[in-house]
Amino acid sequence: MGASSSKRSKPSAPLELYMSKHSPTSRAVWFYFVQNNLPLELKVLDLQKGESKSEEFTRLNPHQCVPFLKDGDTLVGESQAIIRYVAHRYTNFAGLGDGNVKNPNWALIAKIDATICWLHTELYRDLFGKFIGPALFGMGPESARDQVVEDGEKRVRKHLDTLEKVYLEKTDFLVGSHATVADVFCAEFVSLLELKAFDFSSWPKVQAWFRRMKLLDHWAELHEEHRAMAKHFSGVEPEQPEPPKQEPPPAAAAASEAKEEEKPSEEKPTEEKPSGEEQPATQEEKPAEEKPSEEKAPEEKPSEEKAPEEKPSEEKPSEEKPAEEPTADEKPAEGEA
Repeated sequence: MGASSSKRSKPSAPLELYMSKHSPTSRAVWFYFVQNNLPLELKVLDLQKGESKSEEFTRLNPHQCVPFLKDGDTLVGESQAIIRYVAHRYTNFAGLGDGNVKNPNWALIAKIDATICWLHTELYRDLFGKFIGPALFGMGPESARDQVVEDGEKRVRKHLDTLEKVYLEKTDFLVGSHATVADVFCAEFVSLLELKAFDFSSWPKVQAWFRRMKLLDHWAELHEEHRAMAKHFSGVEPEQPEPPKQEPPPAAAAASEAKEEEKPSEEKPTEEKPSGEEQPATQEEKPAEEKPSEEKAPEEKPSEEKAPEEKPSEEKPSEEKPAEEPTADEKPAEGEA
């Protein structure tokens, strides 16, 4: 999901991102910035202490919501708008299409945009506003809260069915074979369910996709506070999968070993000639040129002593193993931390 190869101007100064690490929309923007190597100055606000309502921040953003971007004299609010602004100006539309300005893939761009809209207006609205928010952060009237949470969970399960049977039916990610901004937003919203240790086993494709998202570069370190918060609420720290070890296929490994074993035998003659052990033998034998049998004996000894040198080549193959709650752009989210 990083920037494409086409060159774009870089910010002349670090981008100032006002955010909360417990806000899924803030984290989505943060993740996008880090993935695309943009110079960044984080301005982390404590929403529980009302820092988004301070006079200083209100002068910048009268809506008093995060995330919020300040790029020089340019001020941008709302997570979707922030990412689009940065994508247009700095990242050649990374994660929002194919980045081909002369011949853009309009079908792909439209599908990503439509998916992002659905995620915000349907999935996030129900997942946080009608389920996690009322259940964990006291949103809504107390008298009807239990019913709201029950109905909200039903709606969330329906949305998970949509992800399973529509978006992830034939592909590893929501829009094709690689992660886009749509996947990032969706993963951040779905991560809210970890605050309740939600069981994803009824949606194996969603579960596998969520795991793949967690394996993306920088995901683990950018979600440390989220995992801590999830453990606080549910008593269970969400799993952070380890990247798989990259090992060569068995056939390739065997072929590599065979090649390594052949190399020393081919180099033996060149290694023996300059050997410091052979020279004394030949120097002593020069006067006795008539004794060829004695000359052959020293030549065999170096070959026996060279045998240990083959061990490093046999070890080479083993060395080659390479290897955040919720607050969104919406004001109700400010009540959580």
